[in-house]
Amino acid sequence: MRVSIPDGYSILVYCDGVLQDTSLEYRSKGGYSVIAIVNDDQVEVFTFQIVGSKTGAVSMYKMPSYFRVDSVYLNGEEQAHTRTEVEMEKEGYYEITYRCERTDIRYSLNVTVDHTPPQVVFEGIDDDGKARGPVSWTGLDESDVLRVYRDGGEFLHEGNRLTQSGRYEVIVTDEAGNTVDRQFTILIYLDKNGFIFVGIIALVIGGLVGYLIWHRKNMKVR
Repeated sequence: MRVSIPDGYSILVYCDGVLQDTSLEYRSKGGYSVIAIVNDDQVEVFTFQIVGSKTGAVSMYKMPSYFRVDSVYLNGEEQAHTRTEVEMEKEGYYEITYRCERTDIRYSLNVTVDHTPPQVVFEGIDDDGKARGPVSWTGLDESDVLRVYRDGGEFLHEGNRLTQSGRYEVIVTDEAGNTVDRQFTILIYLDKNGFIFVGIIALVIGGLVGYLIWHRKNMKVR
């Protein structure tokens, strides 16, 4: 989509709250807001949403001024609708046709609606959001995107297991844009290698103490 700006007007375009270059054609998915600068004030002119072939961001489709809905099909079955809006809470494949009443030009929207969040399951986290050992997860689909943040910064990891202590936020996003946001803290703990290290230290200290005791008992006073 491209926004045309008449001469003498100042326009700002935001996508999900991020300022965009007004000279570009907008293709990225997200919620857009077009703002006009009038006497140093910002006035919202209109908004629009760009979605992919599958989305969880739409639950209602409202017609712009001078447009009306002609037909709505969900998974091939005709649905009830009003002239100005379409309810899209149900999941499935929508085929929506609508037209401009002034030009009589017909348009269509074909999209799959999915409101179900990713079915990822985290293991090793207590009810209070703390883990006293490694944290792992299952149920991640191939199309899901997972990002891990540790102590406020993005954290590079391998596999489906986190072992280092710290404050974590794990965000999983599916193809439709639905997300799961899990925050937890991995406390300091001893793993197998840690116990081996502690055991070696204990043996060394025990041996040293034993040697001192033996040496004291067998020490000769001249």
